[in-house]
Order: sequence, then structure tokens, then C-alpha cells
Amino acid sequence: MNRSFAYVCAPSNERRISKKLKEYSRELYELGYLPICPAMMFSQFLAEDIPEEREAASSMSRDILRRCRVVVVCSNDITPEMENEILLAKRMGIVATTLAGVRKIAAHTQKGEDE
Repeated sequence: MNRSFAYVCAPSNERRISKKLKEYSRELYELGYLPICPAMMFSQFLAEDIPEEREAASSMSRDILRRCRVVVVCSNDITPEMENEILLAKRMGIVATTLAGVRKIAAHTQKGEDE
């Protein structure tokens, strides 16, 4: 299966959020996407509380976002960083949707395949 890159757009400023990021990524994988979650990746080796490292993570995240086919907003709470990612996607012509929207499309598509 050829999977489209799906950028996971979610809050990432708390340690407990890591579990949610894994859950979002897993669900996108199960829905047929190749989830790309910079917040989870970069938190493994960059410190959010060091300004230079926070900026490096933000810059690398934007670079990755530019290569994705879709941005999937995985939270009802939109942080300023998430808002910037959504606006960048809009400027780049990259589709932005919600995880609920991806679920709905997948259910509709599956229903059509079953008929």
C-alpha cells in the first residue's frame, strides 16, 4: 500500500501528551496514512525549555510539514504553534483536516467498498 504522509498537528508541550501523540499516530497508521509526528520525534533529543533547541525543532517541523500531503489536526485545543502549522499548510496548498474528518472519510470509503 502506498501511504500518503500525514503531518500530526497536536499540542506537544507536556510530557503526558506523548501518549496522545502515539495514539494519534497509531490511528492515522490504521486509517492508511504514514503519520509524521515531529513533536514526538524531536522531543526525544531536543529540549523544549532551551530556546535554541525549541526553535530548531520548530524549523525542522516546518520543513517536514512542507513535504506532507495532509495536515491532520488531532485536538480541539489549538495552540499558537498548531495555528502556525495550519496557516503554513494553507499557504502551501496542503490539505488540513481534523482526525474526526479523516475517520469519517475512512468510514464512508469503507462503506462504499463494502457495497
